[in-house]
Amino acid sequence: GAATAPTDRGWPDPVPLPRGLPPVAPFDAELLPEALRGWVADIADRMQCPPDFTAVGALVALSSLIGARAVVKPKARDDWAVVPNLWGLIVGRPGVMKSPALSEMLKPLHRLEATEREEWKAAHDAWALDSKVAELTAKQNEKQAAGVAAKDPAKARALLEPVDTPTEPTARRYVVNDATVEALQEVLMVNPWGVLVYRDELHGLLCSMDKQGQEQARGFYLTGYDGNQGCTVDRILRGIGQYIPRVCLAMLGVIPPGKL
Repeated sequence: GAATAPTDRGWPDPVPLPRGLPPVAPFDAELLPEALRGWVADIADRMQCPPDFTAVGALVALSSLIGARAVVKPKARDDWAVVPNLWGLIVGRPGVMKSPALSEMLKPLHRLEATEREEWKAAHDAWALDSKVAELTAKQNEKQAAGVAAKDPAKARALLEPVDTPTEPTARRYVVNDATVEALQEVLMVNPWGVLVYRDELHGLLCSMDKQGQEQARGFYLTGYDGNQGCTVDRILRGIGQYIPRVCLAMLGVIPPGKL
């Protein structure tokens, strides 16, 4: 028979799309490693904040400690490696204890950094004395070389050989709060396994990447998200060819829904 012409009879009148968001599923503590559950739940209870906040902070902070020291190889017959550094973002209205919750979760990292700073200061003071001794030795050798240069050039040459100077100690960094890309590159040169970038208001960092002159920032952070790529930094003032073995960044921050 003849085909029936299409008709809209039987369809209900259109209604507006719903404006509300579906409810967020409650956080399941079973998603966390057992060793972290009590700590995460205790801080969430004392802060009277959702356990999601403290769980995200704990996992991202822990991932920054591991950094690129250990990698995940998802394929048995492939050399593809994934660095387990995590990026975490807490979304919530003002007054829901986002920042205080993360401050509590980051206390262990801040304690590690304080200890590292004390040990570095002691090592740096010793290095300064050793460097002064090396400098005095070099001056003394130069005086002796001047006295024997005419009679014994070979001895003078030996005396003028550079004196071994100790390498300046560096302190391991755990958390970076507010740094330009250039400063972050300097930090990663002496922390090749990675650091945590923590921004209390991540919206400020995202906006700064849109400013003129910050075009490279977005690319650098994306390289840090991969966590397994090297980077060569060439600058006129610092010389050329400074190499960062791995640009590995974990990131943690908060943002209100409106800004997001």
